[in-house]
Amino acid sequence: MHKYKVKFIVIFIAYSSLLLGFFLNENSSGGALNDFKHHYEVMLGFNIDFGYSLHNYHVYKNDHSPLFISTLLVIFNILGSEDLLRFVFFHFALFIPFFFYLCLKQIFKDVDSDKLFVFSFILILSPHVRSLSFWPGSEIISLLFFLLSIFFYSKFLDKHEIKYAYLNILFLALSSYYKPIYAVFSVLFFIEFIKVFGVSRKTLILALENILLSVPAFYFILFINNYPFRLQQENESIYSFNISNIILIVSSIILFHFLFFIYYFINSKKLFLFKNIKLVEIILIAILTIILSLSFNFDVSQLGVGGGVFLKVSNLLFGNDIIFFVICFFSIIVIYSIIKLNFLLHLMIFLCLFLQNPLNYFYHEYYDPLFMILFFTLFSSKLSNDFFKEKTNIFSLYVFYSLFFMMNLFKNLNYFTNNIIF
Repeated sequence: MHKYKVKFIVIFIAYSSLLLGFFLNENSSGGALNDFKHHYEVMLGFNIDFGYSLHNYHVYKNDHSPLFISTLLVIFNILGSEDLLRFVFFHFALFIPFFFYLCLKQIFKDVDSDKLFVFSFILILSPHVRSLSFWPGSEIISLLFFLLSIFFYSKFLDKHEIKYAYLNILFLALSSYYKPIYAVFSVLFFIEFIKVFGVSRKTLILALENILLSVPAFYFILFINNYPFRLQQENESIYSFNISNIILIVSSIILFHFLFFIYYFINSKKLFLFKNIKLVEIILIAILTIILSLSFNFDVSQLGVGGGVFLKVSNLLFGNDIIFFVICFFSIIVIYSIIKLNFLLHLMIFLCLFLQNPLNYFYHEYYDPLFMILFFTLFSSKLSNDFFKEKTNIFSLYVFYSLFFMMNLFKNLNYFTNNIIF
């Protein structure tokens, strides 16, 4: 009875929080409301002439999946109301922590399930999850499928049964249909399949499944609608590619999310990771940071393209990027030290994280709550194996995430139009 009581209380608090946010029209991530207004207009266009809209998707200038627009249209036609559409859609958010819980339960088998259940609902504090639930975004559905793909990947690592690999690929493909960038994780998963099965008939079958499931997406992009390429040509100033911008800004954003675990790292003496870095490696990282900073050209004054908290604060307080570059130096050291812990695995994870930003947009929401999920599911267990031993670790992370949520809420209530903080 006690276990059911704990779960009921957690669900009740989470659901009440979402209900309150829905009725208050919460928009803590900042851009969800405007994005939904555009999605809604596109959906109405699909409702008038579905075939024409699909084949001429580029005219809507919408970089979200047409499958998501179609999903909204189905729900809208059943309910017949924008408000009911939004109300039903936000309930999908409740499945995100539940699927996260399933992943945690599969990975941390020796940890009390109540503790894992309580912890999993930390994702309800995510500004990204909350806003895109109240103002429907494709990321919610894609994250649900992505969590299921991780769950079956974890089952595969445990059982080495090919049926779990099939399911992992299937759900990752579904996730990618709603948010294409998640497809980059297929490389990480497939490497593990090769480790287990080697070059064999099973590996070939899994490769063919990957190819077959990717055909619809490639067909749409290449032969029906080349929207991403059209948009890049029309907005070259915003979509210009600069590897220095990507490495420095994404590194700083990743460091920001690592700060959520600072209490745990200090308390569990995980900081020993950084003692393994040699002086020559630090010098090389410093040289790399200087070289990257010389070609860094991100315009922090651009509204609506992000840049990360450290870049914005550096310019807000000092009017330049110098403090930002110093932080980037430490960011790269942290990332490098984590990669050294398990080279191939962590290198692949960080490459996937760096590829999350489409072209020249850099938002914290691309890593919230993705980084939290990856830290406890795909990163080496050496980083998180003792996290749940102390309740204070869970409490401290809840505190950090609550502060992050309130900071986003405050920012978007007061400063979003000036793009000051994120």
